[in-house]
Amino acid sequence: MNIFIIFTIPLSCLLHRSHSFEVIQPQNRTVNPDGSVSISCEHTAKVSSVEDVRLNAISETDRPKLLCQKRRKDCKNITMLKVNPQKWLFIMLNIGPEAMTMKYECEFTVNEDDIHKTRKGTPSELLPSTFNALHGQKEVACLASSRPRSPSLEIFWIAIGLLALMFLYSCVITSFYIRLRVTMSLFVFLSLKRQKETTKTLKENLMNYCLQLGKHLDSNLNRITGYNECSRIV
Repeated sequence: MNIFIIFTIPLSCLLHRSHSFEVIQPQNRTVNPDGSVSISCEHTAKVSSVEDVRLNAISETDRPKLLCQKRRKDCKNITMLKVNPQKWLFIMLNIGPEAMTMKYECEFTVNEDDIHKTRKGTPSELLPSTFNALHGQKEVACLASSRPRSPSLEIFWIAIGLLALMFLYSCVITSFYIRLRVTMSLFVFLSLKRQKETTKTLKENLMNYCLQLGKHLDSNLNRITGYNECSRIV
């Protein structure tokens, strides 16, 4: 009787385990260049729906941490999609260095024969190759942008500055020359106009003098002769 019990209990456990479902998830996933990654979680239970599905973060030092869960709306940087009743997809965004050190575990709870059964998958590992390459490119870009400008580029900008300075200098000289020419022309015009007015006044004065001189002569002949000589001089 005892022998029968000893063999029956392990056999029943084995049969019970063989009828249990399994959780399937990828062994590893490569992070995309934009820092995102997707992990698919799938179960083999013969049910039309699941009671719960979760994604846990497994750390070597801390306890497992729940990242996202069915009907949960505050999953940080994680989007949860239902592909079909047996398969769910978790899309993780903004993967950082700390997230690369963790593993990610799928967990399902289903209702089989009015019994809630929970099973976990083998944690998936994130491959850092693409992640490191992306950050390496960013670091190279930052180093390239922080490098000092080459001497040829500095010479080019110095030449541009000198040309701009020479252009400004030529504009100032040209403006000064034009202003000087206008001032000199105006001075000459006023001088000629004043000289012409002075000459005209002098002639008028001399003509009046000749007329006055003719009046003081004794005879008409002397008056005419004196006036003609004075007019000729004028």
